[in-house]
Amino acid sequence: VTDENGVVTEKFFHRHYATRESAGAIRDSALGEILARHEVPAIELGTDQVQISAFLSDPSLKFETQSTVYVRFELEDGLHMYGRPLPDGYIASEASIPDTPGLRVGAARYPTTHTRAFPELEVTLNVYEGVVDVAIPVTPNAELFGPSNRDQPDALVVPVSVLFQVCSETICYTPRTETLSLTLPVGPLLRPGAPLNESMLLKRNTALVMGALLAVVWLGLIVQVCRELTVRRAGVSAAGRARSFVMGLASR
Repeated sequence: VTDENGVVTEKFFHRHYATRESAGAIRDSALGEILARHEVPAIELGTDQVQISAFLSDPSLKFETQSTVYVRFELEDGLHMYGRPLPDGYIASEASIPDTPGLRVGAARYPTTHTRAFPELEVTLNVYEGVVDVAIPVTPNAELFGPSNRDQPDALVVPVSVLFQVCSETICYTPRTETLSLTLPVGPLLRPGAPLNESMLLKRNTALVMGALLAVVWLGLIVQVCRELTVRRAGVSAAGRARSFVMGLASR
């Protein structure tokens, strides 16, 4: 990621050499904020104290492209949840994705908490308030893509588990564990000899046309350069002959 002056501000590295960052993940990193777009897969769960949603950073999963599943907690005013580290006896809010065949799941990234003093309890704790986004990296791998096209699923159902306890100034509500089933579309993997759908045909034909246009432009440039070189050489040759003629006259 670069800034407006072209200076690199962030780089992305992965343990697996074939893995690359998705466009949505790079966008959110560059903007410094998470955009929950309407066209991305999402699911919601609501209580009287908090609204919980899970959504993908991109419209679909792509082979060995790391996307991000965001789990968003939206707390009502005056309410909070706890975050790590915490003393014994307190419950930290968590979001996780269990082992899912065909999906490599990274460690969840939690936002920074802020401390809050509770004089009645004589303790200061780490809490979350307002909107809380937990980011979980996910990468579809070769296990998701079978040896033939018919073995590749069109979508993958990913269970997202959340553990949370909402508290107010005076009470803490019962801790809850919920699971949201997030259905993620899976982008097609193009294989040699595989039939192309209309979208793939359009992309391929567009690429071929653009390639042909670029070839014509380059050919025109080469021809123009060759013409200019020929003209320059002819001019140099004529100038040389003129100098020889003048020198011959002078010698006489």
